[in-house]
Amino acid sequence: MLISFSVSNYRSIKNKATLSFIGNGTNDNTQYPGYFERGKERVLKGIGIFGANASGKTNVLKGLEALVHTVTHTANITPEKELSWIVPFAFSKTSVTEPTSFEIVFEDKGIRYRYGLKATKKKIVEESLYFSPKGRNILLFERKRTDEIHFHNAYINENDARLIKERNLPNKPIVTFGAQFNMPVLSNVFVFLANKIFFTSGVNDAFEPGIGSAITNHPDYRKFLVSLLRAADLSIDDIDVERERMRLPIPKKFDPNSPGNTEFELAEQEVSHLKTKHVSSGETYFLGAEDESLGTKKVMAHSGPLFDALNNGVVLVFDEFGSSLHPDVSKFLLSLFFNPETNSTGAQILFDTQETSLLNEMLLRRDEIYMTEKDSESDSTSLFPLSDFSVRKSENIERGFIGGRYVKAPDIDDGEISL
Repeated sequence: MLISFSVSNYRSIKNKATLSFIGNGTNDNTQYPGYFERGKERVLKGIGIFGANASGKTNVLKGLEALVHTVTHTANITPEKELSWIVPFAFSKTSVTEPTSFEIVFEDKGIRYRYGLKATKKKIVEESLYFSPKGRNILLFERKRTDEIHFHNAYINENDARLIKERNLPNKPIVTFGAQFNMPVLSNVFVFLANKIFFTSGVNDAFEPGIGSAITNHPDYRKFLVSLLRAADLSIDDIDVERERMRLPIPKKFDPNSPGNTEFELAEQEVSHLKTKHVSSGETYFLGAEDESLGTKKVMAHSGPLFDALNNGVVLVFDEFGSSLHPDVSKFLLSLFFNPETNSTGAQILFDTQETSLLNEMLLRRDEIYMTEKDSESDSTSLFPLSDFSVRKSENIERGFIGGRYVKAPDIDDGEISL
């Protein structure tokens, strides 16, 4: 379960931007309970980020993805390999030479972890991990420089500590190295970031094979997909999968230094084609997925991530939520995370969107609505929750947002257009 995330000096984000999933006591009468009870705390089920185009909404999500990528994609990194996804704030002479900072707090199996990382493209500058096995905050390790690492000897034994100091690389996180050698606690961080946070956006052009395979291997998924399509009123009564054996080119010999010289060979493969069932005037008709609307294909493409998140208690990070969908369909998909009947696993959703109608649909509490705004002088993104404002319960939040009450509305000047 995600508790909070912070990032600074990353893309359009210069100063520290923080998302907190801890409810701040806002008493909103939403359609469903917006939080999970965790002792004295209320952990939010979702957070939506709203803001103008190019205000930095996506960069907040990309920041979380960059942290996850740093931990999960460096197991086999070589010393000379750069962390190319670490992109510092560009519009400052000092920022481009300083490290990008990340911090994530999460809870797994009743234990809370706080993991911090500072990195440049070339190395890990700082790294630390706190955890609370018995409700007490314990510093497990702290890495101040590559050659200065302090361990809590009650949780990391002398052999593991020596192995990390002798063999870990300057550009590899300690938690990644620890996971490779199955070191307790360190592995838990890697597993959570790798398996409990899922990123998605847009329509994947190759979604048909994935859905076809999921329907074959997971009967419950087909039931979920069909119920989703019916509930969204997309005029689809059922879905079938047709399989065809085809001879397709596959890479025979791949040269990473010269991808254009890759050799291919023909091999027989099974290809899945989705067929949607429609009933009209008592007659049954089947259409190919390519014949469906973009909105329908988007619902289908994201049914997999939705199914996995709701069944496995995953944090779904959704870029441009609601794009190409009717507002009522967007509301319905979002409600799956807030409705206790469809979310019994502790799944959460973090999304950015341009769908302002979600601001007044009684799904999101005021502390679950965040906004981004870019400073006109520094071009830096600021991030803050709506609960920072004095917003009345009866206030039309969508109207206030569009009118510039919370963040500056786009200053559009059609006189600057040149043709």
